[in-house]
Amino acid sequence: MDVHMISPIYNLDTTPLGDLSHVPFVKGQSLLSSGTKAIEQVFPFTHIYDLFGRVGMSYLLNNMPCFVFTNDFESESRLNEYLSIYPDKLIGWKLALWLVKDNSVSIPETLVMFEDGEGAILNKEMQFSNARGLFESCTINKEEFGESMVYNELLLQTVAPKTPPKIEETTGIAAIKPATLDFKLLNRVGRATSFIQMGRKESYLPAKISFYVLTLEALFAAGERNEIAHKVGERAAFYVGGNGTEKLANFQLIKAMYNIRSAFFHGSPIPGTNLTEEKSVQLDNLLRQILRKILKEDSEIFTLKDDTKLAEWFNNLLFQRSDKAQEGSVPEV
Repeated sequence: MDVHMISPIYNLDTTPLGDLSHVPFVKGQSLLSSGTKAIEQVFPFTHIYDLFGRVGMSYLLNNMPCFVFTNDFESESRLNEYLSIYPDKLIGWKLALWLVKDNSVSIPETLVMFEDGEGAILNKEMQFSNARGLFESCTINKEEFGESMVYNELLLQTVAPKTPPKIEETTGIAAIKPATLDFKLLNRVGRATSFIQMGRKESYLPAKISFYVLTLEALFAAGERNEIAHKVGERAAFYVGGNGTEKLANFQLIKAMYNIRSAFFHGSPIPGTNLTEEKSVQLDNLLRQILRKILKEDSEIFTLKDDTKLAEWFNNLLFQRSDKAQEGSVPEV
């Protein structure tokens, strides 16, 4: 059963990567390519415009970058299983690219064509905005694309749940639904990255900031309920490190973001509205710095199931800089 999938990538300038039309297609692999080549070689169906619309196709025919996947599945059940997880693969890469640099790159949908000429649209979702709440084009070079692939692999190793999502039984291909990972299956880092994705879908900055604060809580609250803003700000500031001035600046930034979240969630006027864009960019950069460090150095610590052990590690980080927390060791279980 031959299946062709194309996922248009919005707000991404791939000019530094060279001519993507020369990238060879390989069955079973999702590859970055040119929309023009995909339409000409992978989607040889005359009625594709009727299925997906002439406006969307016009973007692809103008060399819009896209991910292209083509494969021959042995059965309908194997195809359904793959279609159910494919959107999560794209979500993972978008998060990995955000870890490289701020952007509003979005893959709102995947166009699927089957060998009988029928088609479907998979994973229709909102587009992402950047830290300023804008939808702007972002340029990516070869080094940055390679770095995104590295972070994508680190995310798979750290965030992916140990128990795979349940595949719903369907009566046909058209009934397939995009996979939605059970929030209860995600570890601490997985929950944090989910909040980042929610925040990136918001262009209204107080809403974006509110989800970003939830990201910090998922990583640094360690199950505690008292003085959360102070503890999260302190722990995050010390975890990022730097000199005393830098730690204080990060602590004050987080406390200010808590004030914005509180005002937004309770329907009060937003404090310091004229500084919200600047603070949103600072918080976006801080979260990127934190998650890079976690993925590269401390994933074992931040995926501990025992909140008490993690809180103990944070206390060591704050008050015993020369011991295990300084070395990045996992507390004894």
